[in-house]
Amino acid sequence: MNTFHDPPMTAMVSALMSTRYEPGALRALAFPKLWITSTHDDLFPAALVREAAGAIGATVSVIADAGHSPYFERPDAWNDALLAFVQTVLPHAE
Repeated sequence: MNTFHDPPMTAMVSALMSTRYEPGALRALAFPKLWITSTHDDLFPAALVREAAGAIGATVSVIADAGHSPYFERPDAWNDALLAFVQTVLPHAE
């Protein structure tokens, strides 16, 4: 996958690792936040995602039987989680 994009993955990882945001600043953002994770994500386990999401006031949706890429592995479940969240934020959204 590293060859599919520009800049190379190493440059992206470096940029991500050097960027820090205080949880309070993210919590203060005046819009709803959703983090979608999965039951078999070894890189970002659901428990870790729940803890981090709690620090910024985000809603968490956990997709069962998926790994690190639930949007790819279980796209229908991913879309259902996103739609359910949007409908709670915008009750008339379909």
